[in-house]
Amino acid sequence: MVKHKSKFEGPEKKLEILLNKKLPDLKDNSCKKWDRVVKKSHAKIISYISNGTLDAYLLSESSLFVWDDRILMITCGDTTLVDAIPDILEIIGDAKPVLFYECRNFNFPKLQPSDFDKDIEKIKKHIDGSFCRLGPSSSNHINVFSSEVSQTNQSADETLQILMDDFDPSLLDKFSNGNGNNVNNIITKTGIADIYDGMKLDAYLFSPHGFSINGILNKSYFTIHVTPQSKFSYVSFETNFIEDNYTETIKKVVSIFKPEHFSVILTTNQNSTDDKMYSVNEGYKITENEHSTLNSGYKVVFRNYRKEIK
Repeated sequence: MVKHKSKFEGPEKKLEILLNKKLPDLKDNSCKKWDRVVKKSHAKIISYISNGTLDAYLLSESSLFVWDDRILMITCGDTTLVDAIPDILEIIGDAKPVLFYECRNFNFPKLQPSDFDKDIEKIKKHIDGSFCRLGPSSSNHINVFSSEVSQTNQSADETLQILMDDFDPSLLDKFSNGNGNNVNNIITKTGIADIYDGMKLDAYLFSPHGFSINGILNKSYFTIHVTPQSKFSYVSFETNFIEDNYTETIKKVVSIFKPEHFSVILTTNQNSTDDKMYSVNEGYKITENEHSTLNSGYKVVFRNYRKEIK
């Protein structure tokens, strides 16, 4: 997303908290507790949708999703996502969490108010764990912190992320406010509406440019955030839909944006297949392929792709 800054940080920070029990009042925001959490990260809530099982908030900088037993918060720009952790831990009380914190490498690291090492120092004041890097330091990579095991999740749990850089320049204007653009024609004309069927959608077009969308169905979600800067364009896609093979979903998303290079991250629990054997998109080659098992028991597959030179 880009609202007004000439150098807006598209790559996100991501916080996910899994609880060992359901909290019936966790989604309730009548006392504005989630507004306060978002404010602590230096973002604000723009809009909200719910299906009774899952609440999804569009933020000024990305998204927040809340279930009865899970919290996912993603923020971009110069937000300080880790500053929201104390408030979240207060909300969940004695429910023992498994906590994940993830950061992709930034385009403008010197403009960030913090870095991954400092963020981990803050997190470890509240919960212990360890971290790793997937991908080379000289190229796109992610840093992941994972807390110790505190629960056993018997059901399959998977998250697919596609992080895309330098997408097709002809799309820049399509994600800008003006020229008759609105959220409905962006969703339909770009092909975003064809990624999944039956989703309840909430989208926002920023001014002068930038676009965000949340989609929810039962316990599942997808979210896309577009930062259409001419020299540092960036798109993130994420979903927890479980598929036997993610090849077609990856092809759909990549074909919409046609990035010069992108990363695919598949995170699964112990009872899921750690690699769905997704194939290389036509015209791209794999440049990095790494696997890691986090101390929480979750496994991560990380792959970098780059357009082949014709």
